[in-house]
Amino acid sequence: VYDIETEVFGDPADVDGDPRIYILVHEIKFGTGVVGLFDAAVARHAVPEFRRDILFIDERFLRRSNYLTLGTLAHEFQHLIHWRWDEDEDTWVDEGLSGYAEELVGFPEADPNAVPEFLKRPDTSLTEWGVANEARQYGVTYLFMSFLAQRYGNELIREIVAQPRNGIEGLDAALEARSIPDRFGAAWETWAAGSYASQDERYMYGALDGRRVKTFDVEPEQLPLANAPGFVGRWGMANVLFRTPGDLLINFDRDDVGRYRVWTYSMGPMGASLRPIDIDAENRGVAQLTGIDSAVVIVTRTSQQGQNFQLSARRFTPTAVMSEAEATPAATVLAPAFPNPFNSSVRIPYVVATAGDVDLVIYDMLGQRIRSLARGNHDPGRYEVAWDGLDATGRAKASGSYLARLKVGGDVHVTTLSLIR
Repeated sequence: VYDIETEVFGDPADVDGDPRIYILVHEIKFGTGVVGLFDAAVARHAVPEFRRDILFIDERFLRRSNYLTLGTLAHEFQHLIHWRWDEDEDTWVDEGLSGYAEELVGFPEADPNAVPEFLKRPDTSLTEWGVANEARQYGVTYLFMSFLAQRYGNELIREIVAQPRNGIEGLDAALEARSIPDRFGAAWETWAAGSYASQDERYMYGALDGRRVKTFDVEPEQLPLANAPGFVGRWGMANVLFRTPGDLLINFDRDDVGRYRVWTYSMGPMGASLRPIDIDAENRGVAQLTGIDSAVVIVTRTSQQGQNFQLSARRFTPTAVMSEAEATPAATVLAPAFPNPFNSSVRIPYVVATAGDVDLVIYDMLGQRIRSLARGNHDPGRYEVAWDGLDATGRAKASGSYLARLKVGGDVHVTTLSLIR
């Protein structure tokens, strides 16, 4: 526990000049059902001689469950480390990282109710930690932090702990310090999509283990749907699943106050597609989905104000012009790769606007060809390839910057990739 956590989170506090971390096993009478805790008041005691680097474990739980106790020990040790670097960190960040600490040392979800409770209540706010300390709050913060670690690496986790800034601002500062182009909002959007699309390799992450958040299901016989009400917490999500194959028109409406982000994740013969719904100045948006098997609307709120929204849906007949616009991308694009920087694998999305020969190649910064990832004639559409950091002969490349070069006809697009071993 000690070696793994100090490597990932950083060095622990040392308020007593003793390199040892004390673990006091006793009957904890503070609260009900407390398995363990780190008490900062002991670390900052007014009398220096009474200060200790210490964790508390309840002896009753120690006798009942080694798994729960060791997971809790890892959880509380992260709190001690984090306190050393940032004494006033936002609770949701600190608790989420302590949940990730349990996973790191091999005792994930020491409280087996936390993640399931969140999955039943995905409207739970990620950032607003209630005084009740409900299991679902631990669940959502753990899943998000585990997602960040998997997507961007443990180097980002260490940077988050070391950041003096708190909450969202601290995460943004950590992402910037690691030269990661994403910011909190973009990372959270991908996580929110993955929390429903848990089988989609573009968004899935390990901690979810194939589970997904609860949806409110709309069956074909319920269409047309008129002004169905919904509610979502800040940086929470609501997921409405339409089991309605064919062509679907969805209208989103919300409170006059507040800011929302809304996507559709639709399944069809060509696979899955995640698309944002543009929200206009009057807080309304429309999605036209053609040829789908099913679709989920993911509604999220990013502001303190507002919480209520409405969805309407009906079948419609698409025009030929609209169908062509939906099917054909407007321009060829080499989209941002993710995660970037990367350690083991990076995914490179690209869009082809017109049919033609495609050549997607990795080069080093000296212009030497490393490996071809995609070649040949492509129809218009959206594509994605992965690079595992190996050259054409299967040898691992060294840490450094590389170029992904996409050539479609006469168009050339280039983006930079950062490999960190």
